[in-house]
Amino acid sequence: YNFEAVGLSRSMVAEYFPGMPSRISGIGLAGIQKRICKQHAKAFTEDVAALPIGGLYRYRTGDRVRCDRLLGRTPSLVFLGRMDAVSDLRGEKLSDAHVGAVLSELFGTRRTVRFAMLAPEASERDAGYALCLHDAAPADAGLADRLDRALRANPHYDLCRRLGQLRPVRIVAVVANAEERVVRERARRGQKVGDIKPTALARELGWPAHLVALADAAQATRVATASPNAAAVSCSG
Repeated sequence: YNFEAVGLSRSMVAEYFPGMPSRISGIGLAGIQKRICKQHAKAFTEDVAALPIGGLYRYRTGDRVRCDRLLGRTPSLVFLGRMDAVSDLRGEKLSDAHVGAVLSELFGTRRTVRFAMLAPEASERDAGYALCLHDAAPADAGLADRLDRALRANPHYDLCRRLGQLRPVRIVAVVANAEERVVRERARRGQKVGDIKPTALARELGWPAHLVALADAAQATRVATASPNAAAVSCSG
């Protein structure tokens, strides 16, 4: 051998690499196994995709993806959401991916829904979630109950609801251009416009109140605009 083993057990070196110098002893097979398992656990997680290109590779970008199919030896990935897009007021750990799947199941292909975003609410008295919704169709009285039941498929959310740590979901009506308003507000808060993507779940507090205030202002504007016309009709009559 043109080199020596450093930090490895002399008995292990003698058994597996006979004749190799080993003046500084160290860990044996059990220690090597422990280190490899620790490194493996740190580098690999179940919700990160494996890329079968010349072996097994993993990457950590914060994206949740699924390998949909292979195009030759190149994987085709489907974006599922962000791993860090989680709201956690009381330990419920609601994720954007789960909320998005629930909303898709509730609304399906309903074209009347122009905006839907679940947002957290918290005060000194209680905490919970509100669905900020703009739907051109008439209000659905049972929507909040169905949404809350679907969210309770998440065991952490269900436990928080059973313990009374979170109140039931409520529905708030928002303006038609709510998505544009959200983009503007997030840009005003310092987020890069190119990084702002539509999400089913907001993690920041305050969205329901902000969007409802915009809806109230829009309604007041419509009433103020309509009032002179109504007065003119009344006078002409």
